[in-house]
Amino acid sequence: MLDHYDTMKPLTTIVIEKTLLDIGVSVYDKLVDRLYEKYHCYIHDCYEKPEYLMDVLKELYGTSHKVIIYSIENELKEFTHDKKTAHFLQILVPEKLKMDILTPVILTPNFSNQIDIKND
Repeated sequence: MLDHYDTMKPLTTIVIEKTLLDIGVSVYDKLVDRLYEKYHCYIHDCYEKPEYLMDVLKELYGTSHKVIIYSIENELKEFTHDKKTAHFLQILVPEKLKMDILTPVILTPNFSNQIDIKND
């Protein structure tokens, strides 16, 4: 029988990947590359280590990482009954960031213009 972990880890991975790919393939690719370079992990590992995801997003996109975090939180907040998912969001969206998120943000269907994409 599947437990919540077997369901929520893949769901969280899909939400992260979809959020990044909605912004752009280069955003996804940069994050995947940097996660591996810095932590030797992949997106699915961020379910147990959300601080890795947060750190890499901040490193790559500065304060613009909040748009990505907001989108991930928005997709997963209905699953906070699951303790691991609640913990994931608690680490990913600390109280300070929650206060910033309360400020209205208008996301366009293609919100890549709201992300400061650094070209190497």
